[in-house]
Amino acid sequence: MPLGSSCLGRQIRSVELVPGDVYEVSDPSLTQLPCDSLLLAGDCIVNESMLTGESVPVSKIPATNESLGTLDLKLSTIPPKAARHFLFSGTRIIRARRPHDGKDDEAVALAIVARTGFNTTKGALVRSMLFPKPSGFKFYTDAFRYISVMGGVAGVGFVASFVNFVRLKLAWHLIVVRALDLITIVVPPALPATLTIGTNFALSRFSDLLDQSSTLLPGAAHERDPTVDYSVHKAVLYTMASCHSLRTVDSDLMGDPLDLKMFDFTSWSFKEGSQDPFSVQTEELRHQDHSMVHPPAGSEFDPEAMDEFGTAAIQLSIIRGFEFVSQLRRASVVTWQSGSLDANIYVKGAPECMKAICKPESFPLDYEDLLDFYTHRGFRVIACATKAVSSAWADIQKMEREQAESGLDFIGFIIFENKLKPATAGTIEELGQAGIRQVMCTGDNILTAISVARECSLIDRTAHCFVAHIAEGTFALLRSSRWTDPNLR
Repeated sequence: MPLGSSCLGRQIRSVELVPGDVYEVSDPSLTQLPCDSLLLAGDCIVNESMLTGESVPVSKIPATNESLGTLDLKLSTIPPKAARHFLFSGTRIIRARRPHDGKDDEAVALAIVARTGFNTTKGALVRSMLFPKPSGFKFYTDAFRYISVMGGVAGVGFVASFVNFVRLKLAWHLIVVRALDLITIVVPPALPATLTIGTNFALSRFSDLLDQSSTLLPGAAHERDPTVDYSVHKAVLYTMASCHSLRTVDSDLMGDPLDLKMFDFTSWSFKEGSQDPFSVQTEELRHQDHSMVHPPAGSEFDPEAMDEFGTAAIQLSIIRGFEFVSQLRRASVVTWQSGSLDANIYVKGAPECMKAICKPESFPLDYEDLLDFYTHRGFRVIACATKAVSSAWADIQKMEREQAESGLDFIGFIIFENKLKPATAGTIEELGQAGIRQVMCTGDNILTAISVARECSLIDRTAHCFVAHIAEGTFALLRSSRWTDPNLR
């Protein structure tokens, strides 16, 4: 198969691939990745639900020297900085695009083989299923204890019966048969089959419960208020419209469900460009088309922004971006509006992380009170911040994340209402009645988690919950902690 204008390739079977081989990812016949690879050119959107269980599409961009420095193929896990360039074996390709650098019309998306077979991440998963580590379940332990006790009782009965039958001078074959009858009565042969059937039935019921309760919240519900003057909250609106990682696949938007709900609320339109905003772009790519967002019909113009022809049309070009990182708990984009001389940085993330990157004077006096008000009622709260930068194109592309996400002005909260699924409370109650321990794992605000836990009866509505506040100390001072009751704030 052709790999570009300067080299030719050939078609081989995927089992013949070895580390170091370069293959074409943008081949239309390739729908599933055959091995662990590093993306060299082009960009991809893949579905990694086979590995992670999350059906959210993941974007992949070409590897950089910085990301390669963090990669160690001897380890089974891939560091986060390298994961956005790493193509995992077995994941499904949703879209693969050729590089758009304007130099080579025959360029294709390329990847280099890193690991194959059982050395891949998928292979390690399959190997762990074929050769699982020994694990003991309390159910099986109790079952064997029961059988052992009953076997002991049967053994005592066998000895007593044998002695009694010998004393009665019965025939030897009759003594053996009658004594063994006692063992089959005490420990019935059908017991293992009964235990197996009961276990399978319990697992099937438990699987149905997991399907109902794996996600407690169906999604963010919203209603657009036509009486609100959205021009007053223009910066928040621009954040909602541009600060996301959505992609277009077959004319449909795909991405994180929260980003989809947020963008859908704005009623704006998204046009994906040929350049990925989350990768650094060279000067040659400056004039290539970028991803853009623009408002719906009837709201195309901004009366506050004027250009040489009069009122300027609102059109935000996303020229740089920093993806969401779980450790930082935020994401950001750099946008440029048509007719404007400056670029704007929009950041959204957890409210707890905003104080470290925003100017103290930009926070309202009731910041904590507002946050407590919404989180206590179970709402999901996303904080927004922004700042204008007058840097040149090259400076923006060289800008580090720490520089972009500093000195910001806090502009407001985005509030999402998460409603419980109808079957959630009943499912959790049934799990509790079965004696199964229930634990909530969430990245939301702790007060939101407590509110949802009370609503679904994971904890009693009248129970006191205490939140731990752990402060790091120096070598001279040990780490200190304090406990607070959120209901008393």
